Formats: sequence, structure tokens, C-alpha cells
Amino acid sequence: MWSLVQKHAKANLKVFRAYSLSSLTPSELRFKEKLEEADRQRQKNAPEWEKRELSLRKRYGDWNPTRKLSRLQMNDIRDLAARAPELKTVQIADFFKINPESIRRILKSNWKPSEQELARQEARAEKRKQESLQRKLAEKAELNKEADSQILKPQVAQFMAVKKKSPPLQVKNYKYKHHNKRGTEKPAVRRPRTPYTQGVGDLID
Repeated sequence: MWSLVQKHAKANLKVFRAYSLSSLTPSELRFKEKLEEADRQRQKNAPEWEKRELSLRKRYGDWNPTRKLSRLQMNDIRDLAARAPELKTVQIADFFKINPESIRRILKSNWKPSEQELARQEARAEKRKQESLQRKLAEKAELNKEADSQILKPQVAQFMAVKKKSPPLQVKNYKYKHHNKRGTEKPAVRRPRTPYTQGVGDLID
């Protein structure tokens, strides 16, 4: 088993060395250098638009903007550029809050959809609208169902449940208590009541 693993490892190492730069012959290295030099010369003598494309591709990679406009917004941008040619690309980009490269690509393109394509676009838009409406209705029905289940929950159990008996409140009567100078409470001594005796006024009446 171990010999088989070593055999496969050696085979993979040979393949890796075959594609490495160290395995190239001197003639292959000279040919590669010639190709690189020709590529640099071609880029140096390339027109400005090609240099711009290469620099943008090197900076941003594949074109995939984060914010994408609808076809209606693209048509509005084209109409705005046609009516006000003095506006710059940066100004239009600031107004629509998108990348200036998107504005440049939109104004550069001359594609116009045919009648069949317009019909397909309208059908897709109507389909998306219906799907969104159905999704919203389903979410609303689910919310109403949850609300009804919360309202209709049997609350009788809450009232019928045996509540824990709380300890009785300690009623403190401070009428027969007073505080001494040190702040400790000491009950006052209650004197026994004397029996009622008639006075002179009661006899006169």
C-alpha cells in the first residue's frame, strides 16, 4: 500500500516539474521572453481606448457593478444625455448615484430591443409582479394566523392556575411605639383604663 502511494506521489511530482519554469529549456525560455516583449510592445503601441480597457480590467477585474439600473432608468439616462450634451459623465453618475463607468457603458451601447423582446420583457415584469403580490399575500396571511393564535390562546388556565400563596403582610401599628434618642423602637407601656365616674356636671344636668 505504501509503495503504491509513493508511486503516485512521484508521478504527480514529475507532472508538476514538467509544467514548472525550471524544466523549460533555454530555447523555450528565449521564446517565452520574445512573446512577453512582443506583448509589451503591442500594449505600448495600442490605441487609447484599448489602454483604457486594459487599465480598467486590471483595476476592477470583470465588470460586475454592485448597483444595476433598470431598462427604464437606462433610457432616461440616454434621453438626458441627448437633451443636455454639455453634462459630463461624472455629473450624471453623481445624479443617479452610480459608478461613472456604468454611465459610460450605457451611453456607448446602441442596443435597442425588438417588439418580441419588449413583449417578453413585459411578460417577465408582469410575472415578477404577480409573484411579489402572491408572496406578500402569503406573508400577510401567515402574520394574521400568528396573531389569531396569540389572541385565541386559552387564557383560562392562567386564571385557574393555583397561584403561589404569598406570605401575609405584616401589619405594623406604630400607634403604641415610639423611638428613643438612640433610634431603637420600644413599645410604650399601656396604662389600664379607670372606670367611668359621674362628675358634678352630670349630677346638675
